[in-house]
Amino acid sequence: MSVTLTVDPKKYALLANRIVVKAIETEEEYDHIVPAVEQLIDKGEDRLSPEESALLETMAVLVQACDDRHHFLPPVAPNEVLAYLMETSGRTAKDLLTQVRHGHGQKLPKTF
Repeated sequence: MSVTLTVDPKKYALLANRIVVKAIETEEEYDHIVPAVEQLIDKGEDRLSPEESALLETMAVLVQACDDRHHFLPPVAPNEVLAYLMETSGRTAKDLLTQVRHGHGQKLPKTF
């Protein structure tokens, strides 16, 4: 969030008491907190109270930390990502070159 919000500690505590706000250690805790995050997201950022915004941000940090610990994605070289995307979408290098040429209005050297 880019705006500093004034949070009422009592209102925040009432919201936070609905869900245990702590480091996520089990799949059950994860499965409990994610719907709460989604519910606040679905409400819409402009419709959240300052306390809801603060709670959402806190829960999102906890979910992200859990994901980072348990769902680690190893670094992948950009060319491997591109090859995977091309393969799964049925595209060829020729398709890619056509897209690049038309997308930027420039022609690439034929040796590329």
